[in-house]
Amino acid sequence: MGFRYRWKPNATQRREYHEKCLAIEEAKSVIVNDGYDINCTGDCCKGDEIKFFNPAKSGEYLFGTIIAESYGAEKFQHTFTIEIESEKMKIKGRNLYKNGCLRKPWSDEGKRKEVIDEKHQRGEEAREKNKRRKELKEQKQFNELPSWRVTGDEISDRAVAKMQEWI
Repeated sequence: MGFRYRWKPNATQRREYHEKCLAIEEAKSVIVNDGYDINCTGDCCKGDEIKFFNPAKSGEYLFGTIIAESYGAEKFQHTFTIEIESEKMKIKGRNLYKNGCLRKPWSDEGKRKEVIDEKHQRGEEAREKNKRRKELKEQKQFNELPSWRVTGDEISDRAVAKMQEWI
């Protein structure tokens, strides 16, 4: 029964939004034979020359070379350092892969395979380390239970005693 105010865009705002959507779609749909023809979404490595869509930069494609990549020590997130027009840019893997990523073929794909295998090995080690860290954290929390806490056996003993009192 109460009146709820709902914002509605005016004609100018609707037109601006529509134009922005069209520009993004147009930028995504432009197919140019620029050599970036291998889809490497989810599997980029150091040395790849890549092309990726960046909606943050007014919906344009960015071209660059991955000069470093790592798994973070704290949260084990994959981070890439990409050189774009002689300036370095750090970007999380999830953001790089979000809208797709294309790469140029290497002159020696066997060399790239070695780099990818090493990257996957480091990723596996990082996942194992994260798993062990979480297990230790849970174990530490379990061992540091307050002394006033009652264990499961004590609870059942108390419950039996209470039930016997009631009978």
